[in-house]
Amino acid sequence: MKTGKKPDDPSLSPDELMHAFPFDATYNDGKGGKGGTVYPVFRSQVNNARVGDILLYRADIYNYYDSNLNGNDWLNVHATDHLPDQLRLLDDSTDVDLYFDKIPPIHDPTPMSHGFKAALVSNQLDPGTTAISNTLVAKGSNFADTSVRSTIANVVPDQTNHGTPNLYINNQMQNVTQGSDWSTTLNDVRDNDEIKYRIPVRNISRQVNLDNSSYTFYLPSLKDNDPKNLKIKVDGQEISNDSKDSPHFTVSKDQNSDSKNAKQVTITGMGTLQQQTTKNIEADVILGANQGKTFKSTPKVTGTANDSSLAFAGNEETYNLKPGSLSIMPNSFDYGTYAYFKKNSAFAPYNTYTFDQDGKVIPTSPRINPGVRDYTAATIQDTRGTDERQPYRLTLSQAADNNNGLGNDQLKKC
Repeated sequence: MKTGKKPDDPSLSPDELMHAFPFDATYNDGKGGKGGTVYPVFRSQVNNARVGDILLYRADIYNYYDSNLNGNDWLNVHATDHLPDQLRLLDDSTDVDLYFDKIPPIHDPTPMSHGFKAALVSNQLDPGTTAISNTLVAKGSNFADTSVRSTIANVVPDQTNHGTPNLYINNQMQNVTQGSDWSTTLNDVRDNDEIKYRIPVRNISRQVNLDNSSYTFYLPSLKDNDPKNLKIKVDGQEISNDSKDSPHFTVSKDQNSDSKNAKQVTITGMGTLQQQTTKNIEADVILGANQGKTFKSTPKVTGTANDSSLAFAGNEETYNLKPGSLSIMPNSFDYGTYAYFKKNSAFAPYNTYTFDQDGKVIPTSPRINPGVRDYTAATIQDTRGTDERQPYRLTLSQAADNNNGLGNDQLKKC
C-alpha cells in the first residue's frame, strides 16, 4: 500500500506503519516529473540524531524456499524488542511487538515488512558504547523452537545539542448526553449535548523540559456563547477565564472554521512540563447550536525549549453532527385562592412561573394581567432538520392535591 506520505511524516498512524512500508514502497517527494517518486532510504545506522528526533524503523523478514523449492508459511510471527533507555515509542512505552499473521516462503529477495516509530529522548550513551543499539527477535506459532534475531540498528546521538522535548498527547472525548464511550470521534452529536474531554499531556523526554506550555482545542459551539458553560481542570484544579489567574482559559472565535459558532479554547499559564511528567487536563462543555454535518480539528500544545518555539499536535477530533434540537420549556401555574366558584367554570392562572439556570423558581416575564385570559403554558422550539422531525403530542396534567403541586413551597417564597 502506498500512502503518498514521506517516511518521516509525523502523521503516519500505527496502522500505516504496518502496511505502508513494503520493501518496494515509494513516496512522492513533491518535485513531480522525472525523479519525483523515490524510495525511502533505511540504513543500519543513523548519525548525529538530536534529542527530540523521531526515528522510523522498518523490520524486513525473509522466508526463503530451500534449494529444492521446499518451504512453509511462518505463522503468527511476533518480532519483539525492549527499547534501550534512550528510546521511547511515541506513547512513552518501551516494548515493541510487530505482528505478522503469515510470512509465506519467497523466491526473490522481497521480504514481509513492518515499521514503528521511536523518539530519541536522551543523548547519554551507556558506558563503553559509541551508539544506541537495538535488535528485534522474531518467533512464530509453528517452528516454535526457532527464533531469528535481526541485524543491529545503531543510533549515534549528537551530544553537543540539547535538542527538544517529545510530547505524547492522548486527547479523547465523551458525549455524556448520548452515553458514548471515550473516543476521538463522536457521532450523532446534537445541540446542547454535554461533552467531556480528558487530555493527558506527557513529556516523554528524559532530559529536556517544555517551558511556557499552553493547550488549544476547538469546539463546534458553546451554549449561549457563555464561558460559564465550560468547566476546565488542570491537574485536578478548576481554572477560570480570569486573565489574572494562572493558569486560565480564553474562549474566542475559531478563525479556521466556516461555522460562525465554532470556538477556540486556549489554556495558558500551565508552566513547565518537566521531563518524564504528565499534565492532566479535563474539560466539561455544554454545546450550543451546531452548524454543518462534520466538525474536525486538531488540538495542540505549544511552548518553548532552548530558546525555540515549539508546537505538538494531538489526535484529530471529529464531531459528526445532527444540528438542531427539540426544546420544551413548560411554565408552572399559580391560580390563587377563590372563595366561590362554579362547577365547570374556567379560571386563568393568577401568575406563571419558570426556572432559572440554577433551578430556582422565578416569576415569568411579563406578568399575567388578571383581566386578560391569554397566557403562555409552554414554549416549544424545534430547530431539527425536516427529516429528523417526528409527530409528538403535549399534555397538561394537574396534581390531585394542590399541596403536591410543582414548586408549591418555593412559590410561597416568591
